[in-house]
Amino acid sequence: MGSLYAETGVYRDVGWTIHPRSYPRMFKTRVVYEAYPESQDEVDDILARLHVNWKIIYDP
Repeated sequence: MGSLYAETGVYRDVGWTIHPRSYPRMFKTRVVYEAYPESQDEVDDILARLHVNWKIIYDP
């Protein structure tokens, strides 16, 4: 049995943070946010508090 990525070309259950300031043309509406994570550790802490088994990659 091969890996899911090799079979589909897609990583499942993996997401990336996208800072609206870094990619303003990517959004069709104005994005308002209270705070943005400062590190991968902070993202991991948020996921742990939410009790979800996702993999989120921090992208400053």
